[in-house]
Amino acid sequence: MKFKDVRRKVQDAVVCGIFRSGGIHFHPGDDEVLKETDKLLLISPVCGRRKSQYSVLNISERTDSSVSYSEPKEGQRSSSVVTELKETRLKNIVERPSKSFSKSSECTLGPRECILIVGWRPKVTDMIREYDNYLGPGSVLEILSETPITERTSVVNPLMQSQLKNIKVTHKVGCPMNYDTLKEAIINIRKSAKCDKNVPLSVVVISDRDWLIGGYCTG
Repeated sequence: MKFKDVRRKVQDAVVCGIFRSGGIHFHPGDDEVLKETDKLLLISPVCGRRKSQYSVLNISERTDSSVSYSEPKEGQRSSSVVTELKETRLKNIVERPSKSFSKSSECTLGPRECILIVGWRPKVTDMIREYDNYLGPGSVLEILSETPITERTSVVNPLMQSQLKNIKVTHKVGCPMNYDTLKEAIINIRKSAKCDKNVPLSVVVISDRDWLIGGYCTG
């Protein structure tokens, strides 16, 4: 089965990549042939207007959402793709104190990363500050949501941004449940940060307020 076939079968979520051999591959080619051990990376609302064929987790932390699949046997419906959704903490995420307690710790720089936050809640500022404490200089964080930028910048305001030492925060208005929008956001954040292959890119899904009330974007 090819990546494009699986992507088209999943109607209530965006298939944004695969987890293979311990590594994450965002948006492989449509003709990429999936292996039996691959896991799909999904972005999905907590609750939608249509009944999902799989369970969806409320992801409030930095997680991977993956789905195991198996090739449909002859005579089975295409919807019989075996799904197993699980939540996994990224192993390289650790909390650091916001204040250093020694000169040696002050000299310790965190890793440089690209972070794409999908969804919006006003308390996202707490996450941003924690990322700034943990990540190293030159890191980039972009927020993708349908929430107007004016509403977001009233929370993530210039004063707050001036207090950030290691990350640059940018905003993008768009529907996270649209495959093309999500793909464009991932490509652009890499370009804007001039990230090479050694700089990790993480997609963080938070419970958007519109998803929680049962509506989500289309298109």
